Amino acid sequence: MLIGIIFFVLGSIISFFVLNGHRFNNLAKDNTLLILILSGIPINVLFYYAWNKFFDATSSAWGARFINFSMSYLTFPILAYIFLNENPFTLKVILSVFLSILIMYIQFKL
Repeated sequence: MLIGIIFFVLGSIISFFVLNGHRFNNLAKDNTLLILILSGIPINVLFYYAWNKFFDATSSAWGARFINFSMSYLTFPILAYIFLNENPFTLKVILSVFLSILIMYIQFKL
């Protein structure tokens, strides 16, 4: 399960930079297509193996889906704060992160 978490976090970080890098980096803005092409395989490989680790741990596609979804709410606010200067301490973000943690707890413990 830990390998799945690591792979998903790495895939999420790379995805964040692919989707938002052009907003704060001119090199990314000028090379969007190249970045999309070069990042596609590593992102898909990371998500594929993360998904399978989560599926094996939960024996459920729904469990894997909820874990993947929830983890994205744990990585995105940190990266958005650091690179996009977006405040993660709004009620909406705090509640979403809390719900994501609750969803992961439910998937792991029930």
